[in-house]
Amino acid sequence: MTTTHPVVLIVDDDAATRDLVMDLLALEGYAAQAVATGHSALTHVWSGEVDLILVDLLLPDMSGLEFCQQVRDRQQSRVPIILFSAASGGCWKENSLLAGADDYLAKPFDIDQLVERVGSYLLAGGRSS
Repeated sequence: MTTTHPVVLIVDDDAATRDLVMDLLALEGYAAQAVATGHSALTHVWSGEVDLILVDLLLPDMSGLEFCQQVRDRQQSRVPIILFSAASGGCWKENSLLAGADDYLAKPFDIDQLVERVGSYLLAGGRSS
């Protein structure tokens, strides 16, 4: 029997953030994949091979809120979504949760907190079989 690592999709147009998060999650044993746009991310999500999504609030082709809504409107299973952003002020966390995100992290995020949240959501379920 082969052991598969949970697949975490990182969606952020900032290459440095994508690389950092990918490296951190790989060290934790996750199969991290990264894309720069919401539309690219949707292709991965529709494939059914994603266990958790980390998505930036501000993407070049759609907002993270729009992305969350599209995933929740179409998806049969409930893949956890953690939205993150450097945007300050306003009600970003509340708006993220209303759009269908499971959690929200402000940038710059604490690395240990990010790893802990990813792990806790994956333990709670991840991809439906």
